[in-house]
Amino acid sequence: MRRVVLAPLAAAALICLDPGHGTPPAIGAQTEPIGPGSHVTKIKDGGGTAGEAAVNLAIAKRTRTLLLHAGYRVAMTRTGPTFRYGNGGNIARAQFCNVRHAALMLRLHADGAVNPRAHGISTLYPAFRRGWTDDIYAQSLRAARLVQRSLVRATGAADLGLVPRSDLTGFNWANVPAILVEAGFLTNPTERVRLESSAYQERVARGLVAGVEAYVRPGRRLMRSAVRRPSSWTRLRRSSTSGAGSARSTGVSAASNSSRSSTIVRDSASLRRSSSARGSSRGSGGPSTTGALRRVTTSR
Repeated sequence: MRRVVLAPLAAAALICLDPGHGTPPAIGAQTEPIGPGSHVTKIKDGGGTAGEAAVNLAIAKRTRTLLLHAGYRVAMTRTGPTFRYGNGGNIARAQFCNVRHAALMLRLHADGAVNPRAHGISTLYPAFRRGWTDDIYAQSLRAARLVQRSLVRATGAADLGLVPRSDLTGFNWANVPAILVEAGFLTNPTERVRLESSAYQERVARGLVAGVEAYVRPGRRLMRSAVRRPSSWTRLRRSSTSGAGSARSTGVSAASNSSRSSTIVRDSASLRRSSSARGSSRGSGGPSTTGALRRVTTSR
C-alpha cells in the first residue's frame, strides 16, 4: 500500500489551494477514472455554477495572502481564470498538491441547487476506502471538522455540516490530506450577493485560515479577526426545507480544475479497484444530489 506523504506540520508547512473550475470546456468534457484502477469515469470539469470559477479564485487569492502573512508556504492550482496543469483534470489537481507534499489540499468551491432557498456552508472530505483514501482519511476528516467550524464562526452562515464523498476524483487520487469547501449557494440570491462581495470573501478567507491554523498548529490561539462572529452580516436561518515550492510562494499556477460530475460512465459493472493499482496520485469530484437540496453542480 502506498504511504501517505505528510508535510511537517510546522510554521513552513505548505498549503495547496485549489480554486475549483476554470478548465477549458473541451478539456472539461473529457473523462477520467475516479480512482486508481477504476473502470468508473467522470468528466473532468462540468464548469460549476454560473460565476463560480471567479468566486473560487477570489476567495483563494485572499486566503493565500492571509496564509503567507501567517508564515505558511502556498501553492495554487491556478492563479488566473484558466486551469492548465497537466491534463487539466481532477487527477492533475491532486497530483499538483501531491508532488509538493502539501500539509493540506484545500479545494475551494461554491454550491448550486434547484431550490433557490438553499443556503449555507458545507465541507466535503474523502470517504474511507482501502487502497484509495485509507491513508488520508483520518487527517482529512480532522481538517474538515476544524475548517467547517471556523468558517461558520467567521461568516455566520448556516452550518450544513460535513459530507463524506467516495466519488470525487480529486480525493481518490490525493496522497495528502484533502478537503473541499462549499462556501455557499450561488443559486440563492442573497448568498450570491455576499459571495461576490469583497467583504464577505475576506470573512470566508479568514475562516479558512483559522481552520488551517487549528489543523496545522493545534493549541495555538486562532486569529481573533478570523473567528469573531460577524456583526454586519445578517445570518440566514436554516429552514427545514433548505436541506442540507519555495519558502513564500506567491502562488504556483497549475492547470487543473476540480470537477464533481453528476455524469458517471460505467465502463464495466465493477466499482472495485485492485489493491495493487494505486498510483502516485488521485482526483476529486463534487457534492451529492441528495434530498431537497438537489444540487445542480456538475463535477469536482
